[in-house]
Amino acid sequence: MSNAHALGGLRRAARFVAASLVALLALVVAPLPSHAAPASTSDEPVIVVGLGAMRWREVNAAATPHLLSLLSEPSAAAGSLVVRSVATLTCPADGWLTVSAGRRATAEPRGTACAGIATRHSPARAADWATYVQTATDQDYGAIPGTLGSLLASREISTSALGPGAVLALTQTDGLLADPTLADPDPLTPETISAALPDLLTAGTRVIAIDAASKIDDITRLGHGADASPATSDNDITTALDANLGAALAAARSYATTSGTPVRIVAAGLHDRHTRPYLHVFVTARITPDGAVSPASEADVHLISSTSTRQPGIAQSTDLLPSIASWLGVPTPATAVGSPIKDAAAELIPLADFLAGQVDYDVHLDRSRAAVPWFYPGYIILVLALFAVSARALRAPRVSQLAPRRHRFLALWAGTALAMPLGVYLVDLLPWWRAGAALAPVLGLLGALAFAIGLSALALAVTSRAARGLAGGRGVLIRAVAAPALLATTLWLTLILDALAGAPLQRTAIMGSFATVGGRFYGMNNTSFVLLAVTSFIVAASLAAVLARFTAPTESRRRQRAAAAFVAIGLVTVVIDGTPSIGADFGGPPALIPGFAIATLVALGVALSLRRILAILAATVAAAFAISYLDYLRPPAQRSHLGRFMQSVFDGELIQVVGRKASANLHILTNSYFTILLAAALLILTAFLLGARTRRRNAPNLPAAEAPYGWLLAGPDAPAARLTYLRPAALGIAVTLLIAFAVNDSGVVIPAIGLGLAVPTFIMIAHTWQAERVPSSAATHPEG
Repeated sequence: MSNAHALGGLRRAARFVAASLVALLALVVAPLPSHAAPASTSDEPVIVVGLGAMRWREVNAAATPHLLSLLSEPSAAAGSLVVRSVATLTCPADGWLTVSAGRRATAEPRGTACAGIATRHSPARAADWATYVQTATDQDYGAIPGTLGSLLASREISTSALGPGAVLALTQTDGLLADPTLADPDPLTPETISAALPDLLTAGTRVIAIDAASKIDDITRLGHGADASPATSDNDITTALDANLGAALAAARSYATTSGTPVRIVAAGLHDRHTRPYLHVFVTARITPDGAVSPASEADVHLISSTSTRQPGIAQSTDLLPSIASWLGVPTPATAVGSPIKDAAAELIPLADFLAGQVDYDVHLDRSRAAVPWFYPGYIILVLALFAVSARALRAPRVSQLAPRRHRFLALWAGTALAMPLGVYLVDLLPWWRAGAALAPVLGLLGALAFAIGLSALALAVTSRAARGLAGGRGVLIRAVAAPALLATTLWLTLILDALAGAPLQRTAIMGSFATVGGRFYGMNNTSFVLLAVTSFIVAASLAAVLARFTAPTESRRRQRAAAAFVAIGLVTVVIDGTPSIGADFGGPPALIPGFAIATLVALGVALSLRRILAILAATVAAAFAISYLDYLRPPAQRSHLGRFMQSVFDGELIQVVGRKASANLHILTNSYFTILLAAALLILTAFLLGARTRRRNAPNLPAAEAPYGWLLAGPDAPAARLTYLRPAALGIAVTLLIAFAVNDSGVVIPAIGLGLAVPTFIMIAHTWQAERVPSSAATHPEG
């Protein structure tokens, strides 16, 4: 290859990297979608009522009349609160410490039981505050317990805490309360709340926290391997919580009416109760002096939202500190990671519809989560069995003598594995989760499998019929590639449209990112990223084949058109994945850009060298940090997690962040069934490659086409020779998966799912190729 051609290839790869960077930078500086900002009501009191582990499915007229009354306020905004803290399950102390710190915090090391919240009197304070501070330091989440209390004290905003959890929320960083005189009345009942709250409001107390779950919903241990049952039923706990809320609501309404000053009241479930995490209630309303409240049957509510989730009706407990600061008109501390909770839309939702929607969403999450432990092992078995059967079936030197129906069956099987993510998304169009706790996961899994089989069969049938008029090698080639290309393109476009729409498919899908995990609420989670990445290379290879074969008269032109296809698809994929307002995936572009740059060079026929690879990697790292820095320059409330990552770098927390991700990566590597999928796939591949090498060594004069897998690789008519652009796609996939494995905290999950998607694609092509080449009258005695 000439130096001029190699230089041209390098220039094209450099242009791809530069174009990706420019496009991302242009989108980074665009403002995020805005919602109605919460009005600053700095002169109005704020009352925060912790409702323990209350969930929306527990809310009804008999058990929670006072919560329904709060929801009937004209200004009421409500939704579900994600309380995920450091551990999978959130203890009562964890929930209140998260409010205090504005970051995920925990009172106990991972794996230990929830301890009660101990307080002391004269003056009232948290007995174990030093332990909480040390635990937060050891967890490396950057949490500073006491942030909220110190912020309010620095602004001379008076506070008061009722109940032990409230003491944690309002304690300052030095372990003391600003006003401990009335803190922690024991026991906390509707009567004690009714006695204390009016005096506090009359005295001008600006922030009052009430642990309505004290001695009611703070007595159960939350799993971590131990089974524990509540001392009382959920319904009894809910009724008692609502009674305490009713006392606070009555006092707030009375004060607003007599003083003429509105009162902001917040009611939120802040921790878990059972052995699995759930979403919890969140309601906020501005109680006004006119006292106008609609009957619950006629009431409407707003949905809440936060830029930390970008999902209407969902907020996180880390959003409470910024919300309180916003309502009081004070700046949010830089150490807080949440965003103010706002009204998501101007439209009002009938209260009955709102409650039904919240319960249905909670049930949907619960049923999808129950299906996960069955889905991934089943998917792994499906893919591994395909690997083993096809490795043997395709190994035969005269594989064309196999029965066409066997090839078609294996092609259908491979297409089912490729279409399984689409099946998972499509099955959510049916309300399978409403079938009951035991039956729903089974229906969801069977429905996803049925959709995947149907899509695979449809793709094979449609593409075969469309290419029926094409004879000879070109017809075989098109029919072999078209079906997997169609499935991959459909999945690629589905993921792009989902990201542009705010990731609604990922909220409840079995392969999605559940809100209760507290990880990804928008953009590309790691599973979606690897699906997008692998399919993007398949789409690029398919487009490259079309452009090169049908629009270019010379070999040089064909290579240029193929490279253009990889650049175009790569650019779209990188922009969708990396833009903060769309994919918001920090670990995606550093893996995608080198993969597509190398694929472009290979498509052009440019030899790879260590210097060129290092240059591509260096440009990619620079691009990732530049994008994150520009996102950091936004106002804190508009930043995505890319900007928050840069904030952690500037705060000196980079080592802690990298350490957490490395720890999570190692944990998944040693505790995940995805490791089995990856290891088994590599073992199968190694075994058959070694077998082929041994046969070649034992029979050195054997023609290449007669060697194991020789028909795939040897000769001008072999698929490897005809399907030229699968090689750059395969190299790009390998590079992307390897880098993504190293930089993301999902670890082995990424290459495992990537191989589970890429290998069936190539298997489907191989079997379809043979099925189309073999006449229906071929021999019916298959060779093993």
